[in-house]
Amino acid sequence: MRNHRQMSSYRVRSHSPVDPAELAMLQRVLDEACESRNVSKESCDARNMASLLVELYAHGVRQEHQLSAMVH
Repeated sequence: MRNHRQMSSYRVRSHSPVDPAELAMLQRVLDEACESRNVSKESCDARNMASLLVELYAHGVRQEHQLSAMVH
């Protein structure tokens, strides 16, 4: 996982709720990250990656390829 300090360069764009398509994209990124790292989706590592994804998304990282690169 990337260093949390790197997120400081991202600004919060919106406080609006995540819509179903965005949530599906976040889930897809998490599923792919778990698979590529051979991590159980129920593990602490998976929860940490999920938290990081949500934090990155909240700070304005919205592109799937960027999120994927930051959690792999």
